[in-house]
Amino acid sequence: MPKAKAEHADQFDVAIAGGGFAGRTLALALTKLAPDGFRVALVDAEPPQAIGGDDARALALSAATKNLLSALGLWPGLEPRAQPIELIEITDSPLDSVLRPHFLGFEAELDQNGKSAYLVEHGDLMRALSAAVDKEKSIAVFAPDSVADFERDSFRAKARLGSGKQITATLLVAADGKRSRLREKAGIKCVGWSYPQLGIVTTVAHERPHRGKAVQHFLPSGPFAILPLQGNRSSIVWTEEKAAAEAIMALDEAGFIIELAKRFGHRLGEFTLAGPHQGFPLDMQIARSFIADRLALIGDAAHVVHPLAGQGLNIGMRDVAAL
Repeated sequence: MPKAKAEHADQFDVAIAGGGFAGRTLALALTKLAPDGFRVALVDAEPPQAIGGDDARALALSAATKNLLSALGLWPGLEPRAQPIELIEITDSPLDSVLRPHFLGFEAELDQNGKSAYLVEHGDLMRALSAAVDKEKSIAVFAPDSVADFERDSFRAKARLGSGKQITATLLVAADGKRSRLREKAGIKCVGWSYPQLGIVTTVAHERPHRGKAVQHFLPSGPFAILPLQGNRSSIVWTEEKAAAEAIMALDEAGFIIELAKRFGHRLGEFTLAGPHQGFPLDMQIARSFIADRLALIGDAAHVVHPLAGQGLNIGMRDVAAL
């Protein structure tokens, strides 16, 4: 049930379609920084119990994203499970190369106030955002639900939800992902393409400590990243040609580990899988406009990028800050 007062329960200053990272962060930012009485509707297709579920991805947070989360009061709760990146190493070599020469590297210090990047697990960040949203009385959450249709005039947007409810807002925000229904309904076209690759993600536990080092191997089939997590664990973000990736994903666990070992190497000693492995299609997409009458696009509804360097989330957070 939505956390809305009975009086004017269907009227809001901003209605946000999409309860992912960008949508929830925007809802929190608006309620914390806007004047008293500002009301936000958050329409989330996911049921509350599914939030922070089994997602193998880890997230690289830039310094700007960390600062935004700090301003919203979320960072103190996230920091104990966040892994700072101390070093970044780049290599470029064939898959069967005996040695992977150090091609480029740098220390990831930002200044005396902190590191330039942190790794957090997908579920940790989503649960922190969800808990913070649940505490805000000025955010009405409609979940599981979605914006099925909307219309606009000079003063407001009126949205019809999948549940049959209707809400109105001065501004409607599309944070509903790369296949945004709101963007399509508004007639905003996109430019983009699909890569002939899949992204494979998983988490491994390894014998030796990573010491905060992130490694990016540029292999002929695509980049293979080893990203440090808390403890002797690392997140793997593995780009592979589509046919090969589908064959790898179809292997049993033993076969998957053999393929992973060819790319992971031996510097961190023996390793085991510490989470599920998942595959994702890779796309590039950008909307021709991020705004229309009474409508704004943020996150993947506005732009989708290759996971190289982990900037998708951070660009979405910049949308939040700008809006």
